[in-house]
Amino acid sequence: MVPALRALREHWPTAELHVLVAEEALPILQHIPWIHRVWGLPRVRGRMQLKRTLPLIAQLRGKCFDKSVDFVGNDRGALISRLIGAKERLGHFQRGGFMGRNYCYTRIARGSDHLVRADIKVLSAWGIQAPSNLRHEVRANPELVSFARSCFPQSDTVLCHLSASMPKREWPNERWAEIAELGRMEGIPILFSAGASEREHASLKKLRELVPWAHFLSAPLSLAQFLAIQSEARVFVGSDSGPLHFATGLGVPSIGLFGPMLPEQVAPLDSRCHPIVGTKCLCDPNARNCDSSRPCLEGISVQQLWIRIRALYRG
Repeated sequence: MVPALRALREHWPTAELHVLVAEEALPILQHIPWIHRVWGLPRVRGRMQLKRTLPLIAQLRGKCFDKSVDFVGNDRGALISRLIGAKERLGHFQRGGFMGRNYCYTRIARGSDHLVRADIKVLSAWGIQAPSNLRHEVRANPELVSFARSCFPQSDTVLCHLSASMPKREWPNERWAEIAELGRMEGIPILFSAGASEREHASLKKLRELVPWAHFLSAPLSLAQFLAIQSEARVFVGSDSGPLHFATGLGVPSIGLFGPMLPEQVAPLDSRCHPIVGTKCLCDPNARNCDSSRPCLEGISVQQLWIRIRALYRG
């Protein structure tokens, strides 16, 4: 979404730019200086949490916005767009949903295949052109710099993130163990991390059993803390998931492991992101787990990834 927000800022340089995101995502945009304010929406999948949501909507409605744009286009976003009550409400076309969804907007536009370009194309309905650049942009909390640096075994460390929200987007632990061994042999420090869920922590624990001498980021962390840690990494490596986009936005040279979704659809349009693509995906694209005998991510070899890590680290 950030390149589309940049397009809005460049088109209306003196406007107040407010952004509404899920409450847990606030730290991603909070410190970008050209966004006037970031609002957090309390969200639990499948429930509206009206006691907390309605006061927030009332606050937003009181701002009397001239325009609003919904980049998601799901039922929740459509209803909130209508309730906020901007004079012009632009919506992202999506199939399905409740019958009255399209009436929540004053105008509906279609995007494109790539997720970043899709948001920019929606804005073309208002005559807004692509921004001056398509770079991601995320700013870590500057007050957390000392904390972040204390988490690394030494400066210039590679941060490897094992997990993704969908298990089928994760590279095998046995191969991460080989990467750890190559790092030890060649004197390149590596720190391993994983997401906050129980399943993701279990994956980190399994890797620790394989390479107990390696360095792990295992303490419970807030998103703000994790972003600060990412910002201090020399190189970031991770699957096609949120942390890859965060690292790229923070300006960290990043390597993305892509399988079920191709980089042409979802990778950051940013030269700091270096995709590596596995073999053709044979599993159900909507499934969380891969049921193929030849998972696509296993098509990425240890040597293939290590060559890229070493080049970025020493380059």
